[in-house]
Amino acid sequence: MALRISPFSLSLLFLLPAFSWAAEPLHFTLSRRSESHDISFYTHAAEHLRGKYGVTKHVPGRRATAGISMVNQQSDASYFATVNIGTPPQPFNVILDTGSSDLWVADASCTTCSLSTPLFVAGNSTTIQLSASGTNIKYGSGEVAGQIGRDTVSMGGFTVTQQTFLAVDQLTSGLLDGSVSGILGLAFSTIASTRAVPFWQTLANNGQLTTPEMSFWMTRFRDDPNASVEEPGGIFTLGGTNSSLFTGDIEFIDMPVNTPTFWLLSLNAVTVQGRTVAISTGSASLSAIDTGTTLIGGPTKDVDAIYAAIPGSQKVASMAGFYSFRKSRTPFVHSPPPERILST
Repeated sequence: MALRISPFSLSLLFLLPAFSWAAEPLHFTLSRRSESHDISFYTHAAEHLRGKYGVTKHVPGRRATAGISMVNQQSDASYFATVNIGTPPQPFNVILDTGSSDLWVADASCTTCSLSTPLFVAGNSTTIQLSASGTNIKYGSGEVAGQIGRDTVSMGGFTVTQQTFLAVDQLTSGLLDGSVSGILGLAFSTIASTRAVPFWQTLANNGQLTTPEMSFWMTRFRDDPNASVEEPGGIFTLGGTNSSLFTGDIEFIDMPVNTPTFWLLSLNAVTVQGRTVAISTGSASLSAIDTGTTLIGGPTKDVDAIYAAIPGSQKVASMAGFYSFRKSRTPFVHSPPPERILST
């Protein structure tokens, strides 16, 4: 049975062997920053989406679940939470991104960072290990580059003592905004530019989590004209789900690929006002669940077919890949079922 959740929820089950789990999950509150969105915002978001998907040992005394507060940034543009790096811990706001796998934060040596960006100071940590090698991470709208390091990383009571991350000293303008210092990737190690095991995967491998799950309960302020730059963003639950935030049964779906990369599921059907729209099959039907991306994107011919079923829709000449239609004719586009948990 599909979940009935408000305002929005998403749960992911980690692809791991069965373990005997104990204790309760922790819940992290999300926050969000919000502001009006113009054409340039959506163009930037589309470039980021295209680039992202290639279109152009510490063992704790107990297992647990964490409920982590999130912040909603720029009217649902992104959701971030706080992670601590180093000894003593230096706190940083990082975007929670199930569509990437690297942890990176802006470093004090960054020459292209905004003056408002909180920076990691390696010299202030007694446990930092910086390597001689570096790497870069490319996005559709730019990239980051820096030095690979290892240090103690903690979030919501969970700690990894030798977590690999990227201390970024160069980044493209516009990739970070406000108090955000980086990104916490929540996908799989196979797509990590640093070749590191992601923070969440290390926790699961070491048996620190009550159950091998993560879930999101996200707020929505997109249509609120009175929303401020930052708003409460909801709850990120690491190590389980929060039963107070949803009703119904959880449906588990097998991952459609043998080697996990992104959190994928097969999109089998799309309907517009009750009319079925033909879409791609096979590998082209795989869809990524991505908390770090604002837009819903798809193969050009599938998107064209969906909008062809909407009366009065037309391509936006100044924005490649975008369509517009009269609000009075807003259709109901459905891809059943909308809420899922993934599993092997």
